[in-house]
Amino acid sequence: MPQNLAEMVRHPEGKHVYKLEVEGTAITEFYEFESPISEDEAAQIWFQDMKENSGPALARTYRDRIKCKKLTEDDPELEEYLNDR
Repeated sequence: MPQNLAEMVRHPEGKHVYKLEVEGTAITEFYEFESPISEDEAAQIWFQDMKENSGPALARTYRDRIKCKKLTEDDPELEEYLNDR
């Protein structure tokens, strides 16, 4: 946790970043949205993208293993994500 506001990280365009992972796999993706949404909504959007890009059968195998986390300004993963973009 940051000790002060200077240690907090903000997305340069003010977007909201969500980290999506599929448990038991190496799949990790980050999604950005203009407005905040729930983690469940972000997971559902990822699922729909997976379904369209990889087919419904593969998407169904991952459906119950999707973990989604909104990266907040005090989350070190947000800084790592922004540095790797």
